[in-house]
This record gives sequence, C-alpha cells and structure tokens, in this order.
Amino acid sequence: MTTALNDEHRAYLKHLKKLGQASLKASALMLGTDCEQVERQIEPVLLHRGLITIGRGGRQLTDAGDRYDAVVRQSSNASGG
Repeated sequence: MTTALNDEHRAYLKHLKKLGQASLKASALMLGTDCEQVERQIEPVLLHRGLITIGRGGRQLTDAGDRYDAVVRQSSNASGG
C-alpha cells in the first residue's frame, strides 16, 4: 500500500475539515467516485497515517488530520497557490 497522499486524499481531508464528519456515501459523492473506491483506495492510507477515524457518527479528522490540513494550507499559501 502506498502511503503518499494524492489530490483525492487531500480533497477528502478538506471535505472532512469543512463538515466535521461525513458518511461514506457523502464522502464518495463529494469526491465524484463510488463508496468502494473510497473504502479501498483513499481511506486506508488516511487511516494508516492516523489522519481520520471511522466511527458510528461517520468519518472524522483526528488531531493529526486537522494539523495536516493546516500545514497543507500554509504550504500552499507560501508557494503562492
């Protein structure tokens, strides 16, 4: 399993940051993909890195996921993106 984050991973994290929590279906719709793709390709990497949790209330960012989002935004702003 690759652990590098791609655009889909970052979009997923941004989505959760905005909503606070989301269901699998809502996350898949937001990404323009299906639930199976999210469960098999996107979430395993984020879970492995400790950036999200999956519980009864849906998917949520961990503290590490919240910090990762902030670092990405700072990096993007610093590079003019």
